[in-house]
Amino acid sequence: MATLDVEQGFPVETPAEGQRIDRAVERWARWPHWELTAYLVLMAVALALRLWDLGAQAIHHDESLHAVYSWYITEDRGYIHNPLMHGPFQFFGTSLFYSIFGSSDATARLLSAVFGVTLVGLPVLLRSHLGRTGALLTSLMLVFSPTMLYFSRFARNDIFMAVWTLALVGFMWRYFDTRKVRYLVLSAIALAFAYSTKETAFILVAVLGSYLLIRAATDVLPWLVGRKRLARFSPEGEYLILIGTLTLPLLAAAISIFQGPLGLTLANGDPAVAAVGIPIGTGLYVAFLTAVALIAIAAVVGLRWRPWVWLACFGAFGAVWVSLHINVPALPYDVARGDIGLSALNLGGIGSGIWQSLGYWIQQHEVCRGCQPWYYYFVIGFNYEFLAMVLAVPAMVIYARRGDAFSRFLVYWAVVNFALYTFAGEKMPWLLVEVSLPFILLAGKFLGELLQRGFFTRAEEPEPVQAPEVPEVPEVFEEAADTGGRETTAAKTDISKRRKMWVALGAVSMVLLLLVVSGRMLSRFLAPDFTADTSSKWAPLVLMLILAGSVVYLLSFTGRHRRAALVTLGLAAAMFGLSVTGAFRLAYSNSDVPVEMLVYTQTAPDIPAIMRDIERLGETTGKGTNLRITVDSTDGFSWPWAWYLRDYPLVSYPCLSNDTGCAALDGPPDADVVLLALRNRQLASKHLSDYEGPAQYKHRWWFPESYRGLGSATISSGIQERESWRRVVDYFLFRDFPEGQLGSVDGLAYFPKDFDSTAVQ
Repeated sequence: MATLDVEQGFPVETPAEGQRIDRAVERWARWPHWELTAYLVLMAVALALRLWDLGAQAIHHDESLHAVYSWYITEDRGYIHNPLMHGPFQFFGTSLFYSIFGSSDATARLLSAVFGVTLVGLPVLLRSHLGRTGALLTSLMLVFSPTMLYFSRFARNDIFMAVWTLALVGFMWRYFDTRKVRYLVLSAIALAFAYSTKETAFILVAVLGSYLLIRAATDVLPWLVGRKRLARFSPEGEYLILIGTLTLPLLAAAISIFQGPLGLTLANGDPAVAAVGIPIGTGLYVAFLTAVALIAIAAVVGLRWRPWVWLACFGAFGAVWVSLHINVPALPYDVARGDIGLSALNLGGIGSGIWQSLGYWIQQHEVCRGCQPWYYYFVIGFNYEFLAMVLAVPAMVIYARRGDAFSRFLVYWAVVNFALYTFAGEKMPWLLVEVSLPFILLAGKFLGELLQRGFFTRAEEPEPVQAPEVPEVPEVFEEAADTGGRETTAAKTDISKRRKMWVALGAVSMVLLLLVVSGRMLSRFLAPDFTADTSSKWAPLVLMLILAGSVVYLLSFTGRHRRAALVTLGLAAAMFGLSVTGAFRLAYSNSDVPVEMLVYTQTAPDIPAIMRDIERLGETTGKGTNLRITVDSTDGFSWPWAWYLRDYPLVSYPCLSNDTGCAALDGPPDADVVLLALRNRQLASKHLSDYEGPAQYKHRWWFPESYRGLGSATISSGIQERESWRRVVDYFLFRDFPEGQLGSVDGLAYFPKDFDSTAVQ
């Protein structure tokens, strides 16, 4: 501990503290400068990629919900937790950026971009298990992953969950290694943020909890029969206690699975009766007693384990979770307007967070929104995260047979996580973020080991050790030490290492070129206008044979244990190139064009174009944002207009159809601009003759899900047809898509007479 120097008046380190500081400095000193620089460069590249033209993409329907309700907080219009839009974290975080930078399409996505960059740096937590090279390669893959890049530029909460997940896994393994309490407290904080972000946190805890239960079986089983105390649990058992006791109260709504046999309504499924997911009638009392009982059980177990440690963790968890659910981050907005009555607090958020969060999504499992086939994540996974998923296959086989504890954990995480998301009723493209994350770590570790095996001898793999200083040879002995021009053993070894390095690099390059030429040849062969003349038939084949011979020749100079590694590295390099190309195409070229499966159902670029016309009309007429605008809310057309027109106070959102609860126009609307659903044109057109002829625009459009309903017969016939192969290859490589197959729901924009609308031609 530090003591106070009376004469100098500042703390002086005791020897013990000085030793601790020296050890900490020594640990950091072992990191070579190039490695620290590499992480900084990767994060800088990630930041540039995630910020570049961030506001260009049309705001998606879901993005507009998150953006608008975050804006309401900034405008001091309050916030009420609703599990439909998941946890409160995103709303308060986005609101903070609005307060600093103002509200815009870019700032609505800025929190996601920041978290996307954070995710790139988190493999550092697992450096001792991924390996130095493996951790760097994992970060590199996270920078250019199509899924991670796209959803780091998208105002949804999935990229936040990726950060909380990887942080939690990192803290867990740090605790296993060190048993330091700070990693338990940090884990509690990360878990609180995860539960305050999205309900997929339950899947995360199910995966980690089941793994820990298997690892800690020798703790749990003896404890259940009274032969072992909680205080004597292994690190795995202790971590199981931590996440188990923190999660147990939030699992209370799980009993709603049995509400049918019980004859109770523990999680309402009918929105016409009450909010979905809440208990009704007698179920309300059962829900309250269940939640109280689970809190008590968690407290008893935690206090019998390590009382002060558990209280610290529970306090950290509760401080984060409760403050977000009762709107504590909204209090500064109250203070800013002079209200110190704490009117922004929403104590009901505790009830909705404990019960409705899980209850709502239990009900949604049967609703099956999206309702994709069981093989959905295979389809989109191998279209976007093929680098990680292809490399994960041999990695799983190898690690399952002879891996260490961490590599087997990665295998378990990837497989069980994939299975749980496949089982879940709602399958959506953004969930690929959480599905692919363990595969990326698995592939990163595997690639790091392949790189070591392919380019270095086993003796060179460990961390470099500083060699002892050798006394300098006096000048007088230099002539005697001369060997007549013969190289010393060290020099020969150095030349041999360099030669092996160049041979390995050449082999990888030849494999890469061979794959590129083979892919190009396959693409040409499948083209409809392909003719097997002499040049097109033999020239590529001869080149392939030359490249294949070069690969075999170069591999003959390497050890047997290196050959498979070098071939796999060449394959990985080719896939990485395709992955980067696909990431850029997805994030920048097709970000709001649903030829991409991850784009799914997307707001069309027509809407921002119409918004520019509305702004121009306001400038031309001098009305500015005081234009009167009528938006037909049929088929959910209010969104994303509610975001784009947030600064226009004279906007109305009537439903102008004949559907229940709606009313068609019965006269000319009092509006400067009318945005009408196309299907209501016949009902409203006679009342809109005073407007310029309408501009038809795409409101939402979507990817045609032709992969649905694939049976064994369809797949078998497709494999035998050249045309099927051509369509698959063209889509995979170029996203070529037959025209007219994109689905859409359209609208009509009515502007005043003599106004030239240029948005949609």
